Amino acid sequence: MQRWNDQRTQQIRRAQETEWDAIVVGGGITGAGIFQLCSELGLKVILLEKQDFAWGTSSKSSKMVHGGLRYLASGDFRLANDAVKERQRLMKSLEGQVDPLPFVMGHYRSEFPPDWAFNALLTLYDGMAGQVLHKKYPAGEAPFWVPGMRTEGLHSFTRFQDAVTDDARLTLNVIRSGLGDEAIALHYCAVEQVRRDGEGQVKGTTCRDRLSGDSFELSGRVVINATGAWTDQLRQRSEGQPDIRPLRGSHLVFPSWRVPVAMSISYLHPRDKRPVFVFPWEGVTVAGTTDLDHCLTDKDASITEEEVSYLLEGLNHILPSAQLSHGDVLSTWAGVRPVVSQGKGLAPSKERREHTLWNENGLVSVAGGKLTTFRLIAADVLEAASYALPVEPDAIRQWRRSLSNTASHPSRVSLTGRQKRWLGRYGEDAMRWLEAHPGTPIPGTRYWTGELGWILSYEPVAHLDDLLLRRTRLGNILPGGGASLLEAVRALCETHLGWADTRWEAEKSRYLAIIDQYFSLPERLK
Repeated sequence: MQRWNDQRTQQIRRAQETEWDAIVVGGGITGAGIFQLCSELGLKVILLEKQDFAWGTSSKSSKMVHGGLRYLASGDFRLANDAVKERQRLMKSLEGQVDPLPFVMGHYRSEFPPDWAFNALLTLYDGMAGQVLHKKYPAGEAPFWVPGMRTEGLHSFTRFQDAVTDDARLTLNVIRSGLGDEAIALHYCAVEQVRRDGEGQVKGTTCRDRLSGDSFELSGRVVINATGAWTDQLRQRSEGQPDIRPLRGSHLVFPSWRVPVAMSISYLHPRDKRPVFVFPWEGVTVAGTTDLDHCLTDKDASITEEEVSYLLEGLNHILPSAQLSHGDVLSTWAGVRPVVSQGKGLAPSKERREHTLWNENGLVSVAGGKLTTFRLIAADVLEAASYALPVEPDAIRQWRRSLSNTASHPSRVSLTGRQKRWLGRYGEDAMRWLEAHPGTPIPGTRYWTGELGWILSYEPVAHLDDLLLRRTRLGNILPGGGASLLEAVRALCETHLGWADTRWEAEKSRYLAIIDQYFSLPERLK
């Protein structure tokens, strides 16, 4: 298997020599899905990401692959139906990567929602999935199912199901599945300008390789703008109100021993009655999320003191015996949702989450939407761009219909839990390699050192944060971003990437600064 990092120079040279059918800008889950579909349809496609793949929202979401009960409750049946069906398909086809996650919602006297209304909603929700996945229980069983959940005023609770993933791994694997002789993906490659002919029609892009500093031009039939919260920037919107309303969603991470939950607890925050949750993920416990307007920059988002206070208040309301404080927090993250503004002065949580398309002389832009529906968004984008592409719209519609025939993998039944995890996260070649070279377990995590060796050998890693915050999640789930592991990681990077002392020290300083500024508590709370 050829090493991804070794191919970069050759790929950039080939990129300049090719007349691309589609140039996809943005390496989050939306761009990844578009890239994958272009490749499946036989188009010549290149994906360009200014930072690392999944650097933005697609590594800092709430990790949920869900139908969105709130959308159903607000009457958005089409979005909920599409998302529920996609959730079911993804769980079936991506076992070990998209996995079921049980949820619990408590019903309290004189509090919304009443159990009858919530269960009626879930009956409709499960009907979309074609399975009965919910059940109501009396309050007396709460200590068995959800130890620690507030029982004062509780008269019943409902157990239901959605799904959870590692969003960054999912994004990379979608990109990886699309790679081919005429399908290239480059990270740390910025699109600085959309090139147009004399009539204003798109003809390509001007790019800069951020690793070498070299600039070059690409030619293409259509440019697809999937840059999420940065969509308006590539569209060069300089007049009127921006279409994108960036909304920040922040999360707190706790050691599982400090907040032990076996399933997600969904509840309404006592301050504003917004739906929030606490759930198990990657061996830790995550609490989220906020929904606030965010001042967009090219830097990562970070949690604020007010958000920390808000999330802790909610946790101590639903888990009163925990008595959590900021001193219990292991790490944080904040993602920016690219919500398309309705322009009516709505509260952030009232904005619709459906995706929107703009088609401007060969620049097709998409924003909004959900992680769960990335494949459906890709199909909509390519239908909108099909006028400029060598693909029939009927081929896209036929592909969309084929999603209903998603097959599961019966061969995985005999695999161990560790094998399923490796297969889901890294693929079949990696699973076989890791069985022969597992290394040793990394304490306090589900990772093995062999996984780091595989990633450094066969996946794109340009910086230390690529490895520890997106290819793995060690930086999110270990104290100090995994500072205690860094010497062991140093030896691996020297072996597989050839990083000498000077490079390592620069990468280490860079990484620890990122952890301190964007994945830790605000300075005053440390």
